[in-house]
Amino acid sequence: MISSPPLTSDLLKQAAQFQEAGDLGSAELLYRQILESEPDNALTLDLWGLIHLRRGQIEPALQCFQKAVHIIPTNHYFRHDLGTAYKEKGLGSEALQCFKQSLELKPDFAEAYYSAGLIFNERRDFKSAIPLLTCAVRHNPRDLHAYLALGFAWYQLENYPLAEACFQQVLLLSPKSFEAAYNLGNVYRITGKNNLARHFYEQAIGLCATLDRAYVNIGGLLIESQQYSEGIDFLTRALSLNPAHGLAYFLRATAYRNLGELDLAEKNYQQAYSLLHQDGCRIVSGLLLSPVASSTLEMETQRQKITAHLEQLRNQPLVLSDPVQEIGSTLFYLAYQGKDDLPILRNLYDLYRPFLPEQSRKPLPGYQPGEKIRIGFVSAYFKDHTIGKLYAGIIAHLARERFEVFVLSLGEQTDQLSQFIQTRADHSMVLPRSLPLARTQIENLNLHILYYTDIGMEPSTYFLSFTRLAPVQCVGWGHPSTTGIRTIDYFISSQKIEPSDAQPLYSEKLICLSRLPAYYVLPQPSASQKSRTQFGLPEGRPLYLCPQSVFKFHPQYDALLAEILRRDPAGRIILIRAPYPSWTAKLRERLHKSCPQESERILWVDRQPTPDFLKLLELCDVVLDPLYFGGGNTTYEALAVGTPIVTLPSSLMRGRVTLGCYQQMEIPDLVAKDQKHYVELAVRLGRDPAFRETMKTKIKEAHGKLFEDSKAVKELEDFLIKSVHEECLRNLNDQTAPGLAPAI
Repeated sequence: MISSPPLTSDLLKQAAQFQEAGDLGSAELLYRQILESEPDNALTLDLWGLIHLRRGQIEPALQCFQKAVHIIPTNHYFRHDLGTAYKEKGLGSEALQCFKQSLELKPDFAEAYYSAGLIFNERRDFKSAIPLLTCAVRHNPRDLHAYLALGFAWYQLENYPLAEACFQQVLLLSPKSFEAAYNLGNVYRITGKNNLARHFYEQAIGLCATLDRAYVNIGGLLIESQQYSEGIDFLTRALSLNPAHGLAYFLRATAYRNLGELDLAEKNYQQAYSLLHQDGCRIVSGLLLSPVASSTLEMETQRQKITAHLEQLRNQPLVLSDPVQEIGSTLFYLAYQGKDDLPILRNLYDLYRPFLPEQSRKPLPGYQPGEKIRIGFVSAYFKDHTIGKLYAGIIAHLARERFEVFVLSLGEQTDQLSQFIQTRADHSMVLPRSLPLARTQIENLNLHILYYTDIGMEPSTYFLSFTRLAPVQCVGWGHPSTTGIRTIDYFISSQKIEPSDAQPLYSEKLICLSRLPAYYVLPQPSASQKSRTQFGLPEGRPLYLCPQSVFKFHPQYDALLAEILRRDPAGRIILIRAPYPSWTAKLRERLHKSCPQESERILWVDRQPTPDFLKLLELCDVVLDPLYFGGGNTTYEALAVGTPIVTLPSSLMRGRVTLGCYQQMEIPDLVAKDQKHYVELAVRLGRDPAFRETMKTKIKEAHGKLFEDSKAVKELEDFLIKSVHEECLRNLNDQTAPGLAPAI
């Protein structure tokens, strides 16, 4: 304790009370009065220095602290306060020296550990910060700020369990800490626990209604889950709180892009770039595609713009630190334009490749022929989704005496199908949002094969696939388009859906199995008792259902729909409303322009839960497969209930899946030769009940050839084993090449 004369002690006590109450002016007057009579009163100098520091007056603060230290060099508080002033001046090394001296005087001084740890956090030297901050919380277990700083350091080092523990401790000590709640949201978001992340972001907002970054992150979560309109609402609220939040503009641009509001998307990308100065904004603003194009001319114009944009960027100096976050999307809608996409996708790969690690092929870790092959299936859609339905059977039925199966999900999934997939795998894990951490986790599994069920549907798996994380990497038909990515070795398809000259359309080696690469479980008969009337559909009329997402409707398909209605005046075409009203409105408008006389007989129904959707398929007379990009999962479901599908195969696999199903079922009757034949088949099915019933019977009798196909699983297994054996042989040849032979 520092002693002063009684009068001075009374004045100091009064001044300190003023200072604690925030009356800095009154406190300063008393400090001046004390120092006039006692210029070497070190405690007064230190307290006055703290007033200067609080006002941002760094030089006067330094002078006060330096004098106090000179007068009493053994006071650890004075040394710490001097270090704080140096830190505020930007003299980190001098500050650290003061904190070190303070700790030499008092080794259990928690505040000095905390202050030193903060400097290393600011320098992003988190490994140096952690021991200091750990000492801070050890010596003062109730120091909220030290726990927050320690949690931040662990978070930056990607040790999310320890970061979580720190932030949870803060909430335990102070349940109203919005910073702790917000940071917990960040931990759960990056580890893929989106529901928990949103809970804590909302908790943070409840504690601090002006926390714009929490609104932004909730908006990002909503956009990831394709709730674009809701996401825009949160982002707009964030921008009302902070108009300079560049990430909010970027995420809002992503939402508008996916809604097809391309002018608004481009405007928001421009605003984001003006604030963030990130090249990702410039890149993605030139890669805009309409989900529902107004015409083939619009499609062609957009392709030309993208091609020119990629060429323009080719030789520009660009920087991308985190492509998943800074690009945030893929060219998903390109596949629906009915063209060869490989040239564009290769150019896109070449643009992104310098910013992602591309590891060389790894030797197989200790693999011996006959040993179990470690295979990892990766997707963001292992749930009640087309991908989940196409791959659940494969994952469940791969022979466990030959394979050890890992399911790697992007994001937590909790529905019934996701639970089935997780329990049928030998190992199931949720990959974190952090691309480097996801890469590390997969690489540490020592997989022999990494099997992407889909690439191109969302950014995480797209950019993940740029890095070789297993000796054999392949992609399936979940998104039926080549990737353009050179680290993907194989595209697994089928002879039944590929034209004979398809290899030039793929960057991968095309593997054409003799059977469709699926073990699709035959759906149980629908329990739905709905009638046509309950779906809002007329009784007693031929119903032609095209149950596809609206982005599958190529503008050239409009004419076929119109011709079917012209040939069958009693008929009605049934379409499914999109999840976003703007998409439905755009297709309605296009159809009204392209077939004004017939568009009144095009009826719309809402998206349905699976039992009702199966019932809808059953109640309709004909299912229409659209041009260029036909049904996949919907084809299986329609055939499951026996409703005949009319299809016109295109030159690309994505327009030939229904053809493949019919070929495997040995039913060629409903495969059209040309557009005229397509219309004739559809109208005959609609107007000829006997022909329709014959086709239904044929389809149901052939279920055993298509559904729950064990032969397909066995054929896929044989290929996967062969691919690993070939990789072993390649490695052996590399090791024994001239100049590489091991020394004897």
